[in-house]
Amino acid sequence: MGRKILGLFLFVGFALQAQNPYPESTAKKQYEMGVYDLALGTYMAAEKAKGLTGEELFLVADILQKTGDYQKAKVYFDKASSKLADAGIVHMAKAKLLVKMGAYSEAAQALNKVNDEKAKLALLANVEYAVAAAGAPKTYKIEEHIASDRPDFGLTMVDGAPVFNTYGPLTMSARSAEAIRSQIGFSLATKEGANMVPYFEGLSNRLNIGTASFSKNGKVVFTRTIPLCEYAACRNQNASIYIADLTNGVLANEKSLDINRVGLSNFDPHITADGKTLYFASNGAGGFGGTDLYKMTFNEGKWSAPVNLGPEINTAGDEMSPMVSGDQLYFTSNGHVGLGGFDIFSMSLKGIGKVNNLTDINSSYDDTYPYVVSEKEIYFTSNRNPKAQENIFVAKKSMKEMAVAKTAPEAVELETGLAVANPSLGKMEGARRVSIGTTITKSNAVVYYIQLAAFNKNNMKDFNQFRDVVKFGNIYKFEVGPAVKVRLGYFLTEQETRNILTKIKKSGYPDAFVVSNALNTSEMELVLSSFDGNTPSPSGAGSSTSSQMAAGSFDSGSVVSYKVRLASYEDPIWFDLKKVNDLGHIEQWSKGTWTIFVLSGFRNFQDAESARVKAVNRGFPGAEVVIDNGGVIETIKKN
Repeated sequence: MGRKILGLFLFVGFALQAQNPYPESTAKKQYEMGVYDLALGTYMAAEKAKGLTGEELFLVADILQKTGDYQKAKVYFDKASSKLADAGIVHMAKAKLLVKMGAYSEAAQALNKVNDEKAKLALLANVEYAVAAAGAPKTYKIEEHIASDRPDFGLTMVDGAPVFNTYGPLTMSARSAEAIRSQIGFSLATKEGANMVPYFEGLSNRLNIGTASFSKNGKVVFTRTIPLCEYAACRNQNASIYIADLTNGVLANEKSLDINRVGLSNFDPHITADGKTLYFASNGAGGFGGTDLYKMTFNEGKWSAPVNLGPEINTAGDEMSPMVSGDQLYFTSNGHVGLGGFDIFSMSLKGIGKVNNLTDINSSYDDTYPYVVSEKEIYFTSNRNPKAQENIFVAKKSMKEMAVAKTAPEAVELETGLAVANPSLGKMEGARRVSIGTTITKSNAVVYYIQLAAFNKNNMKDFNQFRDVVKFGNIYKFEVGPAVKVRLGYFLTEQETRNILTKIKKSGYPDAFVVSNALNTSEMELVLSSFDGNTPSPSGAGSSTSSQMAAGSFDSGSVVSYKVRLASYEDPIWFDLKKVNDLGHIEQWSKGTWTIFVLSGFRNFQDAESARVKAVNRGFPGAEVVIDNGGVIETIKKN
C-alpha cells in the first residue's frame, strides 16, 4: 500500500508512452516533474529504438548527474556535445560535474571549449581554490554519523537527541504506521538505540515533513512537500513552510505561512531559539538567481514580509539550509567559490567580515544542512558516499587540536635594532614577496609558468617592461645560479598555460615557453602584479596621494608605498585570512623558514595607520606600518 501513489505515476507514465508516438515528449514531462527514474527509463527506451537528439542526450546526462551516476553522466555529456552545433552549455555542465568529482585537470580542459568567459573564469576560480584547499592541513576528523542504504539528511538536535529525515524504514507503532499508510516519501525520525523511529507520534507522524527547526518556546517550523523521487534535486519542488506548536511529540495549531504560493518553493526553514526570527530558502521572484536565503521577524503577533539577505550571501547559484549558531549564520551554496558542488559557508550576523568557506569540512561533492553544536562539533549532510546518495556526517575537532588552535604562535619580530634619537627605517633583509590576494601553504604541488626572459644577475633588467602582460598573471623572478629567469604565472594546468602562451606570443614574446615547477616559496619572488602601482585603497581611505612620511626621516630614492605588516609565522596555516581580508590586499612574504603577512593597497601613511589600528583590534596586536621600497620591506624604528 505504501507504494500506491508511485504505482499510479508508473501507470500514467507507461500509459502516456503507449498512446504517444513520441515518447521523448513524455520523458521531458517526467523530467520537468522531477520523476527522474521514469524519465531516464523512457529516454533509454527511445534511444534504443531510434536514437536521441543532442538536447535529449543532454537531459539524460543531467538526470544521471542528479541521480548520482557521475561516470555515466560524463559519457552522455560527450554524446550530447557531438550532436549539438553550439555545445558550450554542455561543456560547461560537464566541467561543473568534473569539478564536483574532484577531476580538476579534466574540468579545466572542458572549459577550454566554453565561450562564456565570465562563466569560465568563475569556474576556474573554483578549481584554483579547490586545489589550494586540498593541500591544506585538516583540523577536523570526519565520520559517518547516521548511515543507511537509503538517503538520510537534514539533522538537527532537540534536547540532545538527533532529529533528521530519512527515506529508510522506521520502527513504529501500529497507530503511527496507519498515519502514513498509502504515502510515499521521507520521514522525520530520531534514534532509539540502533533503531530509527518516528519523531512525531500517532496521526502527527506524516511523511514529507522535513528539514524541521525547533524553538525553545515550543514552536516548530518545517517543510512540507510531495517529492516524486528520492533525490535531493527534486525534493523541494513546490515545497511549502508550515509552523505549529509541539507538545509531547504531537503537533497542534498547524498553519501554512502566508508566503506559500502555488508554483513557488519555500523550504529549509530555521527558527531562532527565541522564536522571533525565521530564515528560509526560496526561489521567489526578485532574487539574485536560483534559490536565495530570506528572513522574517515576528512582531506584534504576525510575521513580517520576507527580506532577502542580500548579495554578500546570495548569488546567481543556489543558497539553502540556513542555520544560526551564536552570532554566525551557516548556510549551503553552490554559487560562492568552493570545492565543487554545494559547500557549507558561514558569515557573521554582525556584518563583520565576509562569507567564509568551511574548507576543513567541505568536499568536492554536495555538503549541506549544517548543524553547529560548537566549534568542535558540526553535523552535516553529504553525498560523498554516492552509493547511499546522502548520509549524515559529524566533524569533530579533538581536544588536542583545539588546544593547539587556541595557542597559535604569536607574530614575531624578525628584525630588531638599537634605539635612535629619531624615527628611522630598518630593512627586513632577505624578505621576498611571493603572493598577493592568495596564500600559499607549504604544498609542493606542481604548477606551471611561462618563461618570458632570462639574463645575468649583473645585467639586471627593469621588471616594469613586463607590465603589459600582468593582465594574464603575476611576474615572478627566479634566481638560478648566475641567471635571473622572469616567469609569468602561476597556473594550475598545462592546458590553461598553453592557452595563455598563445596570447603571450602575440603580445611580443615569440620565444616564450612553458615550464613546470613544484610550488616552493623559497625559490620565487613576486616582482610585479596587476595590483601594483594602480591599486585603489580600501573603503574609507583618504584621498591624499603622497608617498612620503610627514617626518621626512628617509630618502625614498624610488617609488615607495605604505603597507601594514600583520604577523610572521613558521607555518602560514596559522594565518586567519578572514579576519582582515576586507582591510586591503593580503601579501605573503617569505624569509628563510618564516612567512610574513602584509596588507597593501594604501595611498598614504594615514590610510595604512587606520588599517593597522583595525588589524590590532581584530587580533593582530603586533601589526605595524612598514614601507615597501622597491621590493624591500623597511620597518619604522622608534626610540
